[in-house]
Amino acid sequence: MRLKIAVAIKKIIRGLKKSHIIAKGNKDRGGLARRHLIRHIRQQGILGEKIKVASSMLHDWRMGFIKSPIPAEVERFESMVRKEEGATLTWTEIHSIQKKYWDEGNI
Repeated sequence: MRLKIAVAIKKIIRGLKKSHIIAKGNKDRGGLARRHLIRHIRQQGILGEKIKVASSMLHDWRMGFIKSPIPAEVERFESMVRKEEGATLTWTEIHSIQKKYWDEGNI
């Protein structure tokens, strides 16, 4: 019985220490709001890069520089460029579509 209580108290103390370390780290970095702002800015930069790649692929398809895609892929890229809700692609998906239509020397 005493052993169970001691283990429970030890877990509580460990959790409090972790919470304190995380709170201190947030404070050192300017607070939770600043951390969220920096994360949002970073995510928007990544999304901007993805949109540039998608619009470049759409341009290449329209100009005939690379072979024509299936309509579903065009729609996925167009919806991402239009910034529709939930229409983002991962880098892996973008690169796999690029490899599908470009020869390996262009990537």
